[in-house]
Amino acid sequence: MRKIEFILLFFSFFLYFFYPQKLPAVLKRGGDVFFLNCRGNFNGVAEGLYMIKDDVLLEKGKRINNYYKNDLGIRFFSPIDKRYFPSPPSGWCSWYYYTASITPCDILENLNWFSKNLKGYGLKYIQIDCGWQCCREKSRNWFELKPDFKKFGMGRLCKAIRRKGFLPGIWISPFGTDVKYGNFKNYISLSPSSWLGKCLYLPVDEKYVYLKQIFSKIKRWGFKYVKLDGEPEAIKEYKKRKSLRKFRRMLSFIKKFMGNDVFLLGCWGTPIEGIGIFNGSRIGKDVRCGFNGFQIAFRSTLRWYFLHNIVWYSDPDVLMVRPPISYETAMAWATLLGMTGEVLMLSDKMVELSKKRVELIKKILPPQNIYPVNLYPINRDIPIWDLKIKNSILSYDVVAYFNFSEELKGKFLDFSKIGLSSERKYHIFDFWHEEYLGIVKKRFYIDAPPEGVGVFVISEVRDTPSLIATSRHIVQSVEDIKEIVKRENGFKMKLNLIKGERDSLFFSYHMGEWEVASIKFSGKYEIVDHGRWLEVILLAAKNGINDFQIKFKKKRDLRKKIKLFPPIRFKVKKVEKDYLIKLETPYYPVAGYLIYLDGKIFGYTFSNEFRIPTKTGKNHTLSIRSFWYDGRLSNRSLKIFMGEK
Repeated sequence: MRKIEFILLFFSFFLYFFYPQKLPAVLKRGGDVFFLNCRGNFNGVAEGLYMIKDDVLLEKGKRINNYYKNDLGIRFFSPIDKRYFPSPPSGWCSWYYYTASITPCDILENLNWFSKNLKGYGLKYIQIDCGWQCCREKSRNWFELKPDFKKFGMGRLCKAIRRKGFLPGIWISPFGTDVKYGNFKNYISLSPSSWLGKCLYLPVDEKYVYLKQIFSKIKRWGFKYVKLDGEPEAIKEYKKRKSLRKFRRMLSFIKKFMGNDVFLLGCWGTPIEGIGIFNGSRIGKDVRCGFNGFQIAFRSTLRWYFLHNIVWYSDPDVLMVRPPISYETAMAWATLLGMTGEVLMLSDKMVELSKKRVELIKKILPPQNIYPVNLYPINRDIPIWDLKIKNSILSYDVVAYFNFSEELKGKFLDFSKIGLSSERKYHIFDFWHEEYLGIVKKRFYIDAPPEGVGVFVISEVRDTPSLIATSRHIVQSVEDIKEIVKRENGFKMKLNLIKGERDSLFFSYHMGEWEVASIKFSGKYEIVDHGRWLEVILLAAKNGINDFQIKFKKKRDLRKKIKLFPPIRFKVKKVEKDYLIKLETPYYPVAGYLIYLDGKIFGYTFSNEFRIPTKTGKNHTLSIRSFWYDGRLSNRSLKIFMGEK
């Protein structure tokens, strides 16, 4: 009895540790910001709390029972089980570079690259996609290997993957085959799809014999990640026969046969009928190697993200960063995966990637435990995303603006729309370009290059030096800062670092009134003083936990303040419902501009080109003043008249 009680107690503790009991929830549809949660504070944004037992607790004690099951129609709702997979998986998939032409030599070439370049970044699985099995057009033979895989040996290949510190994964679509390969006595042959071959609807006795024949080999070879494809076609046929529960029993058999330590990924479309059985699932169609591929992943995420980390780990399909994908689009795609914490599978020939593109991957690995806030499907593009982050003492908003157009584009973001105070001042840091932009309040202009993204880290201004950003991960190293203590004149931290890899911590000097007094670190470090902000570059001497301490002191000699001049020349153009303002690039120093609309403060911009949304048929006056990093403004302003002719 005591043993059973201990097991139940341990399980309860495990579930509590890896799965929050309450999650902030937004239920009202139609907002223009997509919210994501990594331990963040959603005061002023959330309408209520989502409870793990599928209830939503609203204000004044009102409760919505069985929200996912009844309101969202998730018939087989079951909370995600994190006992074996406490965080989303990451790895490499062979399909989108090699397709069905994959060979063992290709697998080993990429495996060796990962071992040398990304092993310390949490990447876990090397997944062999379609091409290991014999197949002909509209026919799959799961019982025979292609000659090169047969010659090398699948068991031997799995052992090679394990020796390098990774786990082997495999793709299979057992619901589509050619019946002659299964030795079936009785079966129902269904109409063939474009690629599955013939879908099989099998009686129970035949079904389990067939599945055992296939999965006993996969289990014996040693695969620990199974991408199970073709469910939507099979589900369609089982629904016709009103036997969907038989299909779920078949999935349950596969899961039980393979074991709980094997990650089971449903694929393609969104097979919600596998909820409670799948550990993860593809949530959309196949992506493409270009901006249109990114759009597929982006829209699949908006449509299905409400399921992620609630019932399973969502997979918007692979990340590709290779040319001909532009660097800006690769950055946007990496941002999508990094900010959502979804299943992160790479699918490039890794040895061909430039260092610059590999750096994009490093800054989003491993996937973090990030939760949805908009608990409903979204069927439209929302360009502004806000990820709220909190560690023990610091809070951040990581805000992304995705640009779907072929020209530079942006818009003003009101702090009140993301739950921040319109009265307080905030630091703005450009994450991907590692640049401090300055101090703003109320609202600021966020923009992005064509088919690209802009990512900004927002943190509140304090009276003493602040840690305003980190370079290690787009989620601001929330899992890598194992301990942080704020001192009156500095910080003491325990950082999880990778030996020999460059990681930077960025600090504000608050008006340039401070300087570094001392730094203690076991590895090598470099101080880069930018005057009003500081970069400390760390090169760890060991993998794992490294102690870091920094102290600041007040400056004795403050630098002479820069004289600010207002902008002098401009162009105004009506674009759609906005006015596009282009300021002439100044030759004098300036951090950005503060804009007054009809005499009232409208917002800040760091760009010389921005859009002002105005009412049609109205006349407006803009007053624009230059500002410096510390918030100081130019004495004079530039006035612009805008109106209908």
